[in-house]
Amino acid sequence: MGAVAAGTGVVGVADIYEAEVADTFELGVKTNLFDRMLTLNASAYTTKSENGYFFVFLAANSTQNLGNVPEVRLQGFEIDGTLRPARGWDINFGLGVTYSEIKEFPDPTVIGNEAPFISRYTINLGTQYETNLGDSDLKGRIRLDYNRTGKTWFDVPNSTVRRPVDLVNARLTLDGGAWSLTGFADNLFNERYNAEFSPGGFVFKGRPRVFGIEALYKF
Repeated sequence: MGAVAAGTGVVGVADIYEAEVADTFELGVKTNLFDRMLTLNASAYTTKSENGYFFVFLAANSTQNLGNVPEVRLQGFEIDGTLRPARGWDINFGLGVTYSEIKEFPDPTVIGNEAPFISRYTINLGTQYETNLGDSDLKGRIRLDYNRTGKTWFDVPNSTVRRPVDLVNARLTLDGGAWSLTGFADNLFNERYNAEFSPGGFVFKGRPRVFGIEALYKF
């Protein structure tokens, strides 16, 4: 495959894939505040990634192949937590930010570019409320989750970037203890996006809106 890739001007694809190695240094803190009403976690990290993979579709022989990026530096931070403002009500949140930079590559013109498939940031927000229904053991539970994934580059030259993607999922559950019945909607607003793109034109579409029902019984 290396010869085919080189013949079409694709750099970084060889017949043998090098092992991927990552060295990470991380510092973090975990806290419980206001009589455990708020749980808050935070961390910062730096990672040296060697021989990380990227995908390339070679039209010359209709194959999808892996290449190696010799060195990438990743730096970022994460914050997440859960707030419990009332009995049965949870609000969870999270933010992750990553700065990536290609430090070494056979093609020197891409040094300093963003690494493939590393999103600039992710945001997660969710809320869940659970309550007893009447005097029985039956419980009702509703949950909403929102996720935003920031700009994501798909190739080493950074010629293709996906705009931020916003997804919303919802679940409504009746819980009888030994059994439960859940209605769900994933990608509630039917966001259309590419889950993956390989240089050369190979695309995987993101999952469209899905409705469904789940039933669970504990024996």
